[in-house]
Amino acid sequence: MTTTLTHIRTENGGTPELITREQAADETNAAAADRKGVPQMSTYRGGADIHYRDGRHVEIRPATPEEIAEHTAPAPETDAHGRRIITVNGKRYIVSAIITSRTVPQPYVDYWSERNGHTFGSTRWADATCKSGTVGAGIWAAANR
Repeated sequence: MTTTLTHIRTENGGTPELITREQAADETNAAAADRKGVPQMSTYRGGADIHYRDGRHVEIRPATPEEIAEHTAPAPETDAHGRRIITVNGKRYIVSAIITSRTVPQPYVDYWSERNGHTFGSTRWADATCKSGTVGAGIWAAANR
């Protein structure tokens, strides 16, 4: 049995959940067999639209590669204040959210060195104009992922 996540399952228009092809097939087959609990159901090219008698509406469809990447990406590491921690060239940095303003010509991030989960050293900034190969360019690239 493969555990590759390949389908999106949405219940009552809520948060989409990534499921395996086997889970999608199991729910679709169970709904098709349950004549009393499922008054309305339609299937299409790897997907299903299921209306349960208890009021649930489940939609199952194949996921796009972008959706699979989005749902399987690891959550970024953060410090105690919720700021992202980024590693560049083996060193850890705490990064602010991307700052945009009408008085600043282009967006940027503030960053600090990180030691034991706390900021250390002076505040620096990085933006799209940082020279390639520098810590600032690495931080800007990571902050925009």
